[in-house]
Amino acid sequence: MKFVILALFLSFVVVLNASRDVDVDSTTVRADLDSRTTTDDSNLANEDSKNREQIKRDTKRNNQQMNKDETKRDKIIVSRRDEQTSKDESKRDDVSESKRDNQISKDESKRDEIVVSRRDEQTGRDESKRDDVSESKRDNQISKDESKRDEQTGKDESKRDEQTGRDESKRDEQLSKDEPKKDNKSRDESKKENKKREDELNNSQPKVVVELDDPKPVLAKVVRLRAPEQDQVENIVDEELPRLSAILIVANQSSSIQTTVVADVLRFANFSVIIAGLDGEGPIQFLSNITLIPDASLESVANNDFDVIVLIGGLEGPVNVARSPIVKKMLLKQYKERRLISAICGGVLSVSQNKLFWGRRITTHPKYREDLPNHYKLLNDSRVVHDGNLITSQGPATSFEFALAIVDYFRGSTVFQQIRTFFSVFPLLQ
Repeated sequence: MKFVILALFLSFVVVLNASRDVDVDSTTVRADLDSRTTTDDSNLANEDSKNREQIKRDTKRNNQQMNKDETKRDKIIVSRRDEQTSKDESKRDDVSESKRDNQISKDESKRDEIVVSRRDEQTGRDESKRDDVSESKRDNQISKDESKRDEQTGKDESKRDEQTGRDESKRDEQLSKDEPKKDNKSRDESKKENKKREDELNNSQPKVVVELDDPKPVLAKVVRLRAPEQDQVENIVDEELPRLSAILIVANQSSSIQTTVVADVLRFANFSVIIAGLDGEGPIQFLSNITLIPDASLESVANNDFDVIVLIGGLEGPVNVARSPIVKKMLLKQYKERRLISAICGGVLSVSQNKLFWGRRITTHPKYREDLPNHYKLLNDSRVVHDGNLITSQGPATSFEFALAIVDYFRGSTVFQQIRTFFSVFPLLQ
């Protein structure tokens, strides 16, 4: 029992010692841990301090970099905004300049149109006034010439009547003496007289109703539009003729007879003939549905000079020709330069509607007589009328006489007779 107690006591002592050792060790360990913890805390504090300083430096550096970037970005933004503003202002200025220039151009154009319109009106008034004065002077001159001609005609008729009376008296005396011989020779004399009258009729020239005292025909000084070989026809005259130029103005519903007859006759008289289409170079549909392709459009040859302008008749054709401003310009130029203007049938409308040749003697187709103003002396019974530098005629049936009157005007009676014989125009009806 004692041994047990002793063993327990010893065990207690051992345990107590062991506990003390453990406490010592625990205290040592705790001290050591505290020391280490203090060291670690110190190290951590140092590292934390370093980290904070590094963070501060990094933050400061980042802030500086951000400030630089923001400054740079602001500069870029400001620069781009300035450039865009400058572009917008430049564009706006360009638009404003363009609008202002357009407005100025419109204003100048409008002002120029007003000035041109006023000048044209003034020119028209001046020309009208000058034409009125010229027409008045010409009318006075025509009246004086007619008065002189009538006086001279009266004197000539009086002399002729006196001479006729004397001749008849002598003839009666001679007849009374030759009466026995007359019975034997009457038949032969009758035949001779008939033959003589027939020859005189065949050799007569076309009737010219009026022919004012006119100088030689005024010719156009131009380069011919057609080469000689283009108008080459058989030579039917006995002399070399200088080449002249003629233009025939035609349109749809013009007369094919008048066009072809006049062109043929003038070409045989060595005229360079241009058949010009009012509406261009396309085919012309004539009254009889005959189609003809013109040599040129009227617009392409309007600025050339011609020795004679021929205005062809028809139905709608001459009406449209008379309304053409190109035709008006050509006729006014031809009229002022005193070159020949010829019109047949409805072609006279172009003369009357442009107020040319007032006071002159003319003729035309019965269809158009009522369309002419009272400023002309209309001769309804005359087939061809020649008054100065104006020749007019009635219609298709008088086309040959009309064309031959143009030939006679330029070439004279010898060439006239030769061409008339070639075309067998015998006799010319009066």
